[in-house]
Amino acid sequence: MGPQIINPELFHDKRGTFHEVFNMDKEPWSHMHFQQQNVSVNHRNVFRGLHYQYENPQGKLVRVLRGSVYDYIIDLRMRSPDFGRVQRFHMKADDTLLWVPECFAHGFFVLEPETIFTYNVFGSPYMKEDEYSINPSQFPEIAQEWIAQGRTDEGYPIIMSDKDKAGLKFKEAPIYE
Repeated sequence: MGPQIINPELFHDKRGTFHEVFNMDKEPWSHMHFQQQNVSVNHRNVFRGLHYQYENPQGKLVRVLRGSVYDYIIDLRMRSPDFGRVQRFHMKADDTLLWVPECFAHGFFVLEPETIFTYNVFGSPYMKEDEYSINPSQFPEIAQEWIAQGRTDEGYPIIMSDKDKAGLKFKEAPIYE
């Protein structure tokens, strides 16, 4: 199963709303073991990613709790018709979730100050020695000059970790057959 936007059913009453974020008995993650939940609070113009684990792949259920991001995923399955294709999702603080399957690199660019981003991780446990980072600046769909120049159109600096700046070129990254 590929990536998909998930819009959970909302229940409204006089108190507000309620919805189920995920249920282990429902697809697409029902066959996978829940590993961890992560939350990051990010400044505007932060780029995190493009990350994945090769030997121990993980699926991620991602969501923005406050603010907004451009979320990017890249299919690393060589036999897929979408191999190497960048998909971008504009995600904002609402009830929408994005399922990022195993064997995809994932990253996001923060559009608003103090954006809160969360993701539930399914599949294999996190192993630092198995994590890879692909440098986003080589993808025109992501870079569009601003990553390559290190600045947004408004002149603000892009904030990236040293690890992500030194990420692999796509052609050097381990991929799935």
